[in-house]
Amino acid sequence: MARKKTDIQNVRSELIKVKQRQAQDQVERKILIGRLDRISDGESPILREQRRWNSVAPLLPQQVSI
Repeated sequence: MARKKTDIQNVRSELIKVKQRQAQDQVERKILIGRLDRISDGESPILREQRRWNSVAPLLPQQVSI
């Protein structure tokens, strides 16, 4: 029984580490996009595309009828 409890604790510990890394990666990504935005003298293509996807549903290609 103790071994299973240890396994569960290890999995929880690893999950916490993964979530912390994901949060740090997200922060670093925002920093890098911000730097790219400043370097490109305006809105970078990446940031513009990200804002477009976050604000407007993507357009689906229209079906062509023959």
